Amino acid sequence: MFREIEQNSELFPIITSYCEENNIEVCLSQSLDENSHDKLLILKADAYYSSQNMNNPPPAIDCIILVKCDTCDGYDIHLVELRNIKSPKGFNKENIKAKFTTVLDDFLTQRFKDIFLNEKYCNFNCYFVSDPYSYGNMTQKEYDKKIHTQELKLDYFNSIKPFRFQGKVSLIQPKLPNPMISEC
Repeated sequence: MFREIEQNSELFPIITSYCEENNIEVCLSQSLDENSHDKLLILKADAYYSSQNMNNPPPAIDCIILVKCDTCDGYDIHLVELRNIKSPKGFNKENIKAKFTTVLDDFLTQRFKDIFLNEKYCNFNCYFVSDPYSYGNMTQKEYDKKIHTQELKLDYFNSIKPFRFQGKVSLIQPKLPNPMISEC
């Protein structure tokens, strides 16, 4: 799949070596960082839509992270929206949902279905990476508990219908900045 993406004239320009936007970044495990050329590929999905010269481009997530798995004959796919905000007022729940929907329904299953629908996926994850409550010193487990017990705006993502891709299911998972993507 990596070769097909690299040879595609529409996808090649949106390949990047990192998933970062507005000082929020997805960290990679050390082994992926060192061996990224054959195990990791990152696409800037929002750059694809903004480069299409559309009058009103659809909302799209920031990154698609693909990891070639050693443990199964397939890939992990991570869809990531990054948001550097200081308050929950800094994001619209429906807009975030629409960003994931655009990438799943249009980018992966329509425009580039010949590449993405012909592969096996081990894991599928949707991440909303942000810290709108300034909880950066918490662990992810503490963060998840606080979101759910206090019924914060981020808990909305647990109430929507999970996304499906290639037989895999994922909710939009709120994550603190700098979550780690590791090998599979």
